[in-house]
Amino acid sequence: MTLVELLVALTLLGMLSVMMMGGLSFGVQSWERTEAHSGRLNAIVRLHAFVRERLSETARPGSVHGDGERLAFSALWPTAIGGTGFFDFTLARAADGPLVLSWSPAPGAEGDPPPDPDLAGERAILPEPTRFAVSYFGRMIDEAEPRWHERWEPGGDPPALVRIDLAVAGAGDLSPLSVGLPGRR
Repeated sequence: MTLVELLVALTLLGMLSVMMMGGLSFGVQSWERTEAHSGRLNAIVRLHAFVRERLSETARPGSVHGDGERLAFSALWPTAIGGTGFFDFTLARAADGPLVLSWSPAPGAEGDPPPDPDLAGERAILPEPTRFAVSYFGRMIDEAEPRWHERWEPGGDPPALVRIDLAVAGAGDLSPLSVGLPGRR
């Protein structure tokens, strides 16, 4: 081999190495973006499952209320994570911040011991949703036909459906979650 051939071979090898490193870097960035997107979608799927199960199976009658930016209800604590009894749940967006789920033990019947305040807590479910809107389908006292409402008052008949419209940056628009309440289908 001549010196010129050796230099050409080393140059070609260097160029191939640079191209391979660029491809590897692109692959790593793609992997990270996909993981971040998947994490956001998983959080949304878990939120949908939690809200659907709590509202459709265990919601306390007359406890569902809220407005377009907040959903509050009382439901059984998920036994799969070691809880018992009814808890008051609130799903709301902090001021231009994360979507937060908070919970506290619900007051029991008269004569029951008071609930333990140490069981209360809250958790940020989604870092920064771009849209969070709650609407309620049902018939108010003075209405003949049911329709969608942006506010539902506590204590009366529960709504037939609760719809949560959610959008998250990087996950695109999602189909709204609609949950039917027990006894109201």
